[in-house]
Amino acid sequence: MSNGPRKLILAACLVGTGLLTRYVVAEVWEESTGEAPPKNPAADGVDWSQALIWTTTASLAVGIGRTVVRHMLADSNDREPVT
Repeated sequence: MSNGPRKLILAACLVGTGLLTRYVVAEVWEESTGEAPPKNPAADGVDWSQALIWTTTASLAVGIGRTVVRHMLADSNDREPVT
């Protein structure tokens, strides 16, 4: 497969993975804390610790998900993954 379609497939998979992962992390956050995730740190009632824990957790989960997808989509023929 040429690089054009591979890049489009990779981009679509990465966007989908990011959205799905963020949704799952938000659901887990709500289930474990009983509150909605603090997506706006300037909102009333959101303290720094909540905002930092949410940002760190969501970013880490999305980053891991994107790495897994990138690795899975890489060819096994000793080719570099598409970036």
